[in-house]
Amino acid sequence: MRLSRAKILSRALELLDEQGLEALTMRKLATALGVHVGGLYWHFDGKQALLDSMAEDILGLLAPPGPDLEWRERLTALAGSLRQALRSRRDGARLVAGTFVAQPNTLSTGSALTSAVLNAGIAPERASTLAFALFYYVLGHTIEEQARDSQSSESFEALLVQAEGASEEAEASLRSMYEVDADQRFFTGLDVFLDGLSLEASKSPHPRA
Repeated sequence: MRLSRAKILSRALELLDEQGLEALTMRKLATALGVHVGGLYWHFDGKQALLDSMAEDILGLLAPPGPDLEWRERLTALAGSLRQALRSRRDGARLVAGTFVAQPNTLSTGSALTSAVLNAGIAPERASTLAFALFYYVLGHTIEEQARDSQSSESFEALLVQAEGASEEAEASLRSMYEVDADQRFFTGLDVFLDGLSLEASKSPHPRA
């Protein structure tokens, strides 16, 4: 088998879906490809370099919103598309969270978020910080969402038993994690974030684009 960077990356993503992030090792990947593990290092310096490329591939699925959307619609579309990209692979959000990549797809994701935040009327010196905050909201929500998806109903019931004696608020919060529709929770939190962004923009001297 003629080994290539693209073939390694494709098989690594398949293994991620099959076994999850924690089980993904260079040795298992080499076995799946039918090659010696040393052959992988001709194409990737190490596991982190492979994970970085996998994250870049996942972020390449982000669909840019239409240019005519107003800032709130653009950010809602971007956040939703980012969430779907992260969910496209098992443990996709955790994988992306552990990488620091300066490659085209990753950079364009940050650029699209920052541009939409600027369009809201946020001061340039604050725009990138708030764009990253939104990125981290989507990332964190999706990490928890994928972790919840991997748990059985029996695991949830066991968790409730462990929480016996906690406050009513704590139990209600715990139940909401499993019983409230994930889309509803995601977009509710996103709306709160965007409301805060709008409030900050109203105090900024920079006009909206």
